[in-house]
Amino acid sequence: MEAIPFVGVSDEDSAYLAAKAICEKMGGEGDVAIIEGIQSADNAQQRKAGAERAFAEYPGINIVASQTANWNAEEGLSVVTNILQTNPDIKGVFCANDAMSFGVIQAIEAAGKTGEIFVASIDAEDAAIENVKNGIALATVYNNQDAQAAKAIEVALDMIKGNAPSSMDIVVETILYTKDNLPG
Repeated sequence: MEAIPFVGVSDEDSAYLAAKAICEKMGGEGDVAIIEGIQSADNAQQRKAGAERAFAEYPGINIVASQTANWNAEEGLSVVTNILQTNPDIKGVFCANDAMSFGVIQAIEAAGKTGEIFVASIDAEDAAIENVKNGIALATVYNNQDAQAAKAIEVALDMIKGNAPSSMDIVVETILYTKDNLPG
């Protein structure tokens, strides 16, 4: 049987885009936190690595906390409530998925810091897009599922015709959604 190529996105690059947006909005200075997915999951590890890479590019950015919320909104709320108690001057929070960002935003609201802390996440769920639209979140990353599907079909049809894939690892670009480029 012929090997089947991977067609998808780079979780690390998606996280890099989101974290870089936070850094730029903060003017490259200040304290940030990373809210991780399930730590044993490959995509969570890649997303954390992407955020760390972006934050490392800015000498004035200081990661004061990096904790898991296990892809869960309630855990995001709890984790960030605790982080804000010990680090009240945080200016940015990277969330490895949108679901956790919903809890993070609740924690920020409860602390009376809405508009003072920039939140960016990954998945571009409808509610996350609304949060960006309403200025509650800075950004969300769209994993470009439409382009992934189209590319996978294109590669499959080429293989059916007997053509070898151009690569065994085909990465589709993701899109950072901010207030300036939201869909619809």
